[in-house]
Parts: sequence; C-alpha cells; structure tokens
Amino acid sequence: MQVQVGNASGCVKHVCIEKAMSDYTNQHSDLMGGKTNTGGHKAGRTLLTKEECAAFLGIKQRTLEKYLGLRRIPCIRLSQKVVRFDMEEVMAALRKRS
Repeated sequence: MQVQVGNASGCVKHVCIEKAMSDYTNQHSDLMGGKTNTGGHKAGRTLLTKEECAAFLGIKQRTLEKYLGLRRIPCIRLSQKVVRFDMEEVMAALRKRS
C-alpha cells in the first residue's frame, strides 16, 4: 500500500509502507538497538525517536512536529518533551488518511 507524505514545502511523495518499514528495519536496526517497549503499551514493539521516525518517513523533524500538532500521527508521550513513535500505529494512521 502507498500513502502520500507531504513536507513543509508542499512536496508530496508516495511511500510504499510495507517496503519502507522492511527497508528501515533492516538498515537501521543499530539505531533501534533492539529497544522495545515492555510497559502498558503493546509489548515487544519497537519505539522510535522523532529523528528516527522522520528519517523513516523521509520528512524533516519539523514536519513531523507539525503533524503531531495537527494530530495526524499518534505518539507516546514519556514526558512533556520526550515522545516516541510506534511505527505500526503511525503507518496505520497514515493509511486511514490516504
């Protein structure tokens, strides 16, 4: 499935979700460091930082923050400043919007 991801300059690109997730996981497993959430959220899922999530989506961090403000994508707030992203939930939210 493909979704459209826009950036601050209005450019839109199509992202094949399944391929992007597979490629990102294979290429950046060192960034994720095997970190998984074992708390009340869905255990065993990898949570990404803003930087990692933006890189995965191919957008700038500022665009990601804009999407957060518009509530286009879900996040997990660990504190007022620290957020993490469950990529399965992010991709599901983007699928609904396309």
